[in-house]
Amino acid sequence: MNAVRKSLSEEVDVRIDEEGILRVHFHEGVEIDLDMAKMILQRYRELGMGPGKEKRLEIMTSDSFTSINKEAREHIAFHGKDYFIAAAMINNTLAIRLIVNFFNQFYNHGVPFKLFPTEEKALKWLRKFKNKK
Repeated sequence: MNAVRKSLSEEVDVRIDEEGILRVHFHEGVEIDLDMAKMILQRYRELGMGPGKEKRLEIMTSDSFTSINKEAREHIAFHGKDYFIAAAMINNTLAIRLIVNFFNQFYNHGVPFKLFPTEEKALKWLRKFKNKK
């Protein structure tokens, strides 16, 4: 991680769209460490999500490769079930495919999570979970 962290809003856009889907976009070169994972979950709580609150469908996108370290993966895997019904990542690179496959194989996160090459395919899959809140 860079010595000086940018603000969360400079590194990640987080919003809820008109369909109620959480949209998360990672900007160029973001490296997700434990501190950033905690900041992102805090932002979700500010949006009314979290333990004992509303869970949402999630779509993640990025400008380029986004990395996530072990501590952040473990934190998100442990807490994800409190925030999400299902999550989709839109990306078509081998590196991201490997990260998603690794996450799904080695972490018991309790949330359906899948990689898609297009938003259309991701939305079609996510909408299957819409009434499973």
